[in-house]
Amino acid sequence: MGNFYATFAVTSVITAIALYTAPQLLPERFSRAVIRFCLIDFGLAALYSIFIWPFFINPLRHIPGPTSYNILYGNGTAQFSKPPGQEMLNWVQNIPNNGLLRFRGFFNEDRLIPTSPETLKSVLADNSYDFEKPPAIRKFLVKILGAGLILVEGDVHKFQRKNVLPSFQLKHIKELYPVFWGKSRGLVEGIEMEIEHSGKSVGGHVVEFGEWATRVTLDIIGLAGMGRDFNAVRNDDDPLVSAYNELLEPTTERAVYFAANIVGPQDLIQKLPWKQNRVLRETTGKLKYFCLRMVGEKREKAKMKGEGGNDILSLLIESNNFSDEELVDQMLTFLAAGHETTSSALTWAIWLLATNPDWQTQLRDEIREHLPSISSTTETPTDAEIEALPILNAVINETLRLYPTVPITIRQATRDTFIGSQPVPKGTRVLLVPWAINRSKYLWGEEAEKFLPGRWLQPGTANTGGAKSNYAQITFLHGPRSCIGMGFAKSEFKCLLAAVAGRFEISMADPNEKVWPAGVITTKPVHRMHVKMKKLEGW
Repeated sequence: MGNFYATFAVTSVITAIALYTAPQLLPERFSRAVIRFCLIDFGLAALYSIFIWPFFINPLRHIPGPTSYNILYGNGTAQFSKPPGQEMLNWVQNIPNNGLLRFRGFFNEDRLIPTSPETLKSVLADNSYDFEKPPAIRKFLVKILGAGLILVEGDVHKFQRKNVLPSFQLKHIKELYPVFWGKSRGLVEGIEMEIEHSGKSVGGHVVEFGEWATRVTLDIIGLAGMGRDFNAVRNDDDPLVSAYNELLEPTTERAVYFAANIVGPQDLIQKLPWKQNRVLRETTGKLKYFCLRMVGEKREKAKMKGEGGNDILSLLIESNNFSDEELVDQMLTFLAAGHETTSSALTWAIWLLATNPDWQTQLRDEIREHLPSISSTTETPTDAEIEALPILNAVINETLRLYPTVPITIRQATRDTFIGSQPVPKGTRVLLVPWAINRSKYLWGEEAEKFLPGRWLQPGTANTGGAKSNYAQITFLHGPRSCIGMGFAKSEFKCLLAAVAGRFEISMADPNEKVWPAGVITTKPVHRMHVKMKKLEGW
């Protein structure tokens, strides 16, 4: 819209000069003249910015992209394709390009998609701070995620990352493995109890796994992030689980609401008598109040008793670099991102194992051979034992490649800059599309869209999957804006998946069900994840 506003300003100035030098153009009533010429200026600005500039003048117009588009809204609806990012994957696979694709968004505004490791590196690392999340998106998401590390920009982001990073060092993550494994054991016990109560212990019981994943990951981030056990695995009516389900469950209405706030006039939308506005206010209010109370309790405990802890909140309080309000923002970020992302990934891993029984068997055999029984309360595997399992590592990495938790994210150029050798004007929006990059046949071969953990099991491919560049896999992004919790998330993910795959035989409740990813921020199955789980003895 910046081009439109600039054009409208220019046409208005030209009109004002014309009327000043030729006052005979004014009718008898000045007010009518103002309205008339405003409408003329508006029409000229719209004509120029929507139909002339994009097609005949724009310096980016020669970048390849889809040739089919709507004359008014371009290819803007592609941003909301199902699965999210699928339409852009089709472009990446089928449109020849040199590392950049261009498509037209709403009102034919420019949208760029980096498609090669070189152009991705330019956006994510070389010129990282030239590209920020658009203000309207940040303004909306901050209500859910807080003004924490994910959403802040510039110098504020540099400060927060520098001071939060020590809490995610490898030594701290290693200390959390007993927490990860203990909660993994609690997850297994909870599912076993559900199976026993169903009376279907022999043939297996249908479980909606997504909610179990949400509950256990919320428990883990509660202990690791705040030193507090929510015990959501044993409490199926936990208010925090309900709050996040209310916010993030991928219903059509919720997806429309999020899209409307991001694309449309946000201030106006949030004044409408829409149920989702009330839900957003109530749930985010509860979450913020909870985090504020936790920060106060932790700070008071540290002050009165001199007691710290290894949880993230204790470490941040100990650093003395954050105010209470800033700590609340960080906690909102960690609570949402710390449980929702791993919950989503774990759910997709269960589906992939349910639909690929050969890999499920290989993984189970590896786990049972090398890890102590999940039933044991005295033996806990070490971080080294879990990290040494190649098939577990392969399944985790392949799941994260195929089902990135956030399939699309958006940046906007804050100044005139470059992507590779291509000049990019200020205000241009750039879409980073993990769903498309992680499945690109040019980066992963002709079988890029298939679940093939074996690609991570060849000599020298345990960390690359055989890809020639780290930028072929951008689930956690790269550079200064990469996910600070990647090590935490992958370690937690490995413990949870090892416990479930080692204990249960998993199959689809309905083998013919078509499972579709969708979501409002993260990807989840549209109709949830119903799998049949059968308890296996001997481990």
